[in-house]
Amino acid sequence: MTNWTDKYIGIPFVAQGRTMEGVDCCGLCILVLAQERGIKVWDCADVYRVCEMHTRKGLARLDEILRKHLAVWKTVPLKDVQPCDVVLYRHHGVETHCALVVDSKRVLNVEERHPVHVAPLNLPGYAIAGVYRHE
Repeated sequence: MTNWTDKYIGIPFVAQGRTMEGVDCCGLCILVLAQERGIKVWDCADVYRVCEMHTRKGLARLDEILRKHLAVWKTVPLKDVQPCDVVLYRHHGVETHCALVVDSKRVLNVEERHPVHVAPLNLPGYAIAGVYRHE
């Protein structure tokens, strides 16, 4: 494990969490990019409610919102990933999960039933929709 990830390991999942006390997947990306890169990024929590994450219509709406906000991000080929690049994952046909690149084979990830941990880049149950780097 790399040193920069150590302080995030074990942070619990908290829906719409954005602090070291708890994060969701977007919150993890926001927190790490701010602390490790000094980058402030748009927060999807401003435009969706937690209950929407459990409906097909809500997931589709979030997918649409995320696509609009990717304009300030550069698409990165998988072979060129760097630490803190954001991986966007497709789940049930919509792009609604994200994690941060640790290295070419691993990501820093959080899910509802799992606190922040290092996981394989190819997360079981998800398809990689793209890798992005904030410009």
